Formats: sequence, C-alpha cells, structure tokens
Amino acid sequence: MPDNISNKLPTLGETDNWFALWPDGLIALDASGKIVALSHTAEQWLHLDCEQWQDADPHHLLCTPSREYHHTPDECPLRYSEQEVKVRSTSWKCANGHYLAVDYRVLPCINGKVCSIISFTQNQEDLHNQYEMEKFSQYVEKSPAPIAEFDLNGQLLFGNSALQGLLLDYGFDEYGLALAIPNNIQDACGRLALDWETCEDQHNQNDEYGDSVENCIGEESGGQNIIEVKVGDRVLSWYFHPMELDDETTIMGYAFDITAQKAAETLAEKQKSRARKDFYAHMVHEFRNPLNSILGFSELMIKRQADSFEPQALKRLKLIHSSGKQLCDLVTNTLDASKIESGKMSLQISEFCLKSLGEDISEQMRVLCEPKQLELQYISVTEGRICSDKSKIRQIITNLISNAIKYTNQGGVTLILSSTADPELGECYSFLISDTGTGIPEDKIATLFDSYQQADEHLNRDIIGTGLGLSVVKSFTELLGGKINVTSTYEQGSEFELLLPYASDLSGLGDDS
Repeated sequence: MPDNISNKLPTLGETDNWFALWPDGLIALDASGKIVALSHTAEQWLHLDCEQWQDADPHHLLCTPSREYHHTPDECPLRYSEQEVKVRSTSWKCANGHYLAVDYRVLPCINGKVCSIISFTQNQEDLHNQYEMEKFSQYVEKSPAPIAEFDLNGQLLFGNSALQGLLLDYGFDEYGLALAIPNNIQDACGRLALDWETCEDQHNQNDEYGDSVENCIGEESGGQNIIEVKVGDRVLSWYFHPMELDDETTIMGYAFDITAQKAAETLAEKQKSRARKDFYAHMVHEFRNPLNSILGFSELMIKRQADSFEPQALKRLKLIHSSGKQLCDLVTNTLDASKIESGKMSLQISEFCLKSLGEDISEQMRVLCEPKQLELQYISVTEGRICSDKSKIRQIITNLISNAIKYTNQGGVTLILSSTADPELGECYSFLISDTGTGIPEDKIATLFDSYQQADEHLNRDIIGTGLGLSVVKSFTELLGGKINVTSTYEQGSEFELLLPYASDLSGLGDDS
C-alpha cells in the first residue's frame, strides 16, 4: 500500500479522481463515521451497491461477529483516531454472505463531508486461509453426524445443523438438559480437560519419547471420552476430544448413530446364545438313551436278582440306580430350561388326585434319603382333585424335595398336602416342603430362582448341581397358574410352599414339543 496516500491531504476533486482510479479499495467516512463514498474496487470486492452502503455504519456493515475479531461499535478500529496510523489485518463480511480477508488502515482526509478514508487491499494469504475455513465450515455444517463444541463446564457453544435437528427431535428434560447429549457432560468435559493438561505437561517434560498428547487420552484414560446415550429408539455414541486454540481449551463432541450396530450385536449375541443352548440341549438329549438303559437294567436287577447279590454289592447297585436317577433329573432340568427359554414348553392337562401323586413321589424320593439316614415324612389332609399337568407338578415337587435332601445332613424332610386360600389365587392346594438343612441367607433368596444359581456356592462346594432345578420350578409353577413362596432361617432350615389353583384356564397350550 503506497505511503504517499497518508502524506497528502487531497482536495475534493482529487478525492473523486482517487475513488475512480485507485487500484485499492477505498471507503470514505464523514464526521459521524458514516460511509459517504466507496471506490469502484471496494464495491466489487465487497459486493455492495450504493443503496447498501450509503450512510451505513462500517462497523455494522463490515465487521465480523466472531470470537477472534469481536468488538463493540465504540471500540471499532474502523473509526479514525489520533493514534499512529498502522496497517491492520482482519476479515470483513461481504454482501453476498462470504468473508474477505483484508489489510487496511484508516487515514485522515478533511475535505468537505469526508473526514477519513479506509484504504484496504485483499490479503491473499488470509484469503486462502479464509477460503479453507469456509470450506471446512461447510464440512461441519453439512455433516450428517451431529457435531458440538462445549466449554470446560459442559455448556454448549456451537452445534451444527445435524445437532440442532437432534435437539429438536428429542427435546429437553425437566431440568433443561438436552436428552440427546450425555447427562454427565459437565464431568466428562472437566475430566478430559484435566487429562489433556496432564498429558501436555508430561509430553513437554518427556519430549524424547515422542508420544503425542492425543495418544494420552484415548483408551489409556479409561475410555471416558466415548459415551453412549440411548434416546428414544436410537443409540448414539459420543466421541469427545479437547481442542486448544489461542490458549483456550474447548471440548469437541461428535455423535454417531450406532442403533443398527447395537441391534446387530444384540441379534448376534442372541443367535450365539441360542446356538449354544441348542447344542447343549441336543447333546444332553443324547444322554437319555444310555441313561434309560442304566436305570432300566439296574432297576430290573434290584427287583428280580436282589437275592443273588451280596449285601455290599446290592448296596452299590442301588447307588448306581439312585445316581442314574439324579443324572436323569439333571438331563431333564437342562432340557426343560432350554424349552422354557425358547418358548417351546407346553402342557398336558388332565384330572388327577394330588394325594396319590404325593405318595408316589415320597416313595420314590426315600431312596435318596437312605445314604444320609434322613427321614422323609408325607402328610396329606385332602384328596386334592385337580385339573392340571401331572408330569409338571411331579417334576416341581421332585425338584423341591431333591433340593431339600441335598442341603440337609441331619434331621429330615416333610411334605404336607392341604387346602388353603390365597389373596391372588383364591381357594387352592398347598404342597409344603420343609427341611432341617443349611437354610438360605436372606440376601440370596431374591436370586434363588435365577438360572445357574445356588443359594451359597462357597459354603456348598461339595453339593453337585446345575442350579437349574429351582429355575425350572418357578417357570413350571407360573405356567400352571400357581405361586411358590419361600421362608428360610440360615443354618436352621427352609420351607417352600407350592400353591396350585383347583382349576385354571390352561387351554390352548398344545402338546409338548
């Protein structure tokens, strides 16, 4: 920019010639700081016509409302002052919406209405930078992924169009917090900023290691810069990263919709679990044939050839038979649990007598009491005519008695059949199974009927079981429209009460698969 423009006070006519011929942009201001003239070059560069610039305030017309160039009208450097004239660099907004990088200075020019002249040229380097910035801003603004900038307190400073749409779609909670943004954003921003400062200090002190600051705050910091948010039927994964500019640190956040990915992961996990369960179910099912042979032949030998065995050999044969029955129960429970989980379990409804069923079960289960020298007592105060699934009730009571025997080392087990009334079921039958065993800790009762759970595993490591028996009991009971209640005193014993309605609407469940 030639220096002689500031060393000469032009006449009014000379000013007109300057505005017509001068290659740089010129803006003339009057005493109030309003624009009274623009050179042809200035009009071209700024894309302004006479109606737009006439008597306009240059601050409101040109100055960029950005953090880097922000100032008030009274502080505007476009107003002439008595201070030393110097060249300044800035970015002005043009009438077409773009920005123009310029070098300018304000010169005195006292001729008629003109009191000062702003002379400016395009800054080609800044112009290129401005172009790159505008291009980058378009990337951000048109990105389909939400992008946000936060201060260190988690306050939102900027959001692109995608984020604005997201906030409009899902709104805010009663505290004014955006539902699509992590509710712990304040803590996350503060933690990331602290990690950034710590890593920067380490990087400056240990520069010979060559690790970048960015490498310090990824998964090594516990992965806290990635937060998942479930909003509506979508799952968003937010990635946060500190950004430092002019000694000011802010946090950039990028959100990605991972709903489809999560759905695929869930489906894959379900399919994997289903395949594993099907494999085990088929494998366990194959145990049944050899088990039935063991049970059948051992029972036949006990009934028909007991006299031909020595007492010790007969005892071992009975142990083989009872162990086979235990293994058969495990196989049955495993298959039943698999059917229940897959929704393939069904009922066979018939009318029968609970009293005789209890007698059959008691006689069968007394064999398991003999090795421990326990007493199994059965008391029935009702005939118990019921319309239900006989095999399911048999399995429920068998599992409960088997569990009672398993966890009882002294004393015995009692089975009582009676009629009772329940607030939910009304008139119903009750099977009460009580024991004098180890009892159940109070904090374990809530999870007692979960699959693969045992009441107190670290105290009962010598007790064999899959933890499926009570899970099957609960599922069968609910399937039959009944209830099961548990009361227990640790190290004293437990009571399980099975409640079954006289008759329930169990139709439409079909045959067993």
